[in-house]
Amino acid sequence: MPAGAKGAAAPRLATVALVLALTVGVPATAGAAASPASQGPPPPGVTVNGEPLDLSEVRIVDGVLYAPFDELVEAFAGRYYFDPASRTGRGFLTQEDAVVTARAGAQGLDVNGRRIPAAAPRMTSKLLVPVAAFFGGLGGEVSWDARLRRAVVRWSAAQAVEVSDRAAGQPGGSVAAAGSADPQPAAAPAAGTRARARLDPKELQLLEQVVNAEAYGAPEETQVAVAAVILNRLDSGYWGDSLTKVLMAPGQFAVVASGSYLRHPLMPTVHEAVQRALGGEDPTRGALYFTDLASVPAAWKNPARYTLTLTSGGMVFYRPK
Repeated sequence: MPAGAKGAAAPRLATVALVLALTVGVPATAGAAASPASQGPPPPGVTVNGEPLDLSEVRIVDGVLYAPFDELVEAFAGRYYFDPASRTGRGFLTQEDAVVTARAGAQGLDVNGRRIPAAAPRMTSKLLVPVAAFFGGLGGEVSWDARLRRAVVRWSAAQAVEVSDRAAGQPGGSVAAAGSADPQPAAAPAAGTRARARLDPKELQLLEQVVNAEAYGAPEETQVAVAAVILNRLDSGYWGDSLTKVLMAPGQFAVVASGSYLRHPLMPTVHEAVQRALGGEDPTRGALYFTDLASVPAAWKNPARYTLTLTSGGMVFYRPK
């Protein structure tokens, strides 16, 4: 290269660097730190009582902040279950005594049977729920920090329990109900009269599958209660003289009618729950019906005809008088 050419090339290279900086955001000076403006806005997030939650996916859609349902539940040591057939998630927050239900594409959330108006949960690789509805439904106060792009939540278990107590018994949703339109049969006989010897291995498997689907995600005590209701129905003879007939009776168990009982993965506690019921445990005290808090038929609320015997895991159990 001629001696004078090297010096002439330097201004041309500087001009090219400046053009690149203006068009693609590359800093014009090599080695210079990027300005805050060039880094873009911070990713959205959630802070609860001053602590940021470590969430795998937080997104804003149409002005609504969404976060993974399972991670919100598990952040508070709750238990989460998801039914892929219906794309429905259920979160059990034990300390807060709350059950939260969300279904992809369905407007709002259910908290202990109380409908919380909100945008519909969305399905990606996970079920995403509106953050404000989740914490607001549990009694939290939610605000938006525009600078940090974070939902700021003030929340306590005491608030959630207060909301849970107010919500109990308020209908507003729908989950499978057993026999809501039945004529009133006689009350179930005592648990000790159950003809357990009549249950063959296939019926035991069927019983576990139905209990698993009806009480999917609920605590083991609730699973025992559901199994007890089914066995009470068998003992009554009203719905059939075999377990299969009881479970397959028309219009009785939604999970059987839809076939979804075959698609739910078995919970690890369901076998023990069924065995406890077969051994005589009946936390429902002879109930023949169950549903969730959001779906109690008006007839069941008539104290002259039905007795509420148990509330457990977001479900209620009734015995005819």
